[in-house]
Amino acid sequence: MIDVNNNKAKRAGEEASQTYEQAKLIVGAFILISTLAAIALALMYTRSITSPISQLLAIAERIAKNDLTGVIEAQGHDEVAR
Repeated sequence: MIDVNNNKAKRAGEEASQTYEQAKLIVGAFILISTLAAIALALMYTRSITSPISQLLAIAERIAKNDLTGVIEAQGHDEVAR
């Protein structure tokens, strides 16, 4: 009877260890995917801000050189486009 209980306890412990290892793997994968998604979003947001500002800088440099022949096209509905 004691041996049966010990065997059941041992199997339960092994199953718990397997479940724990699977959970660690799933959590690790989720963290990796979340980190990659956060980096991708950060790059997208950075480009969405720096690209219009770079265009404005180029226009300002042309104006500083007294080149007023260029056309400025405002695109979008954010602060930079207004």
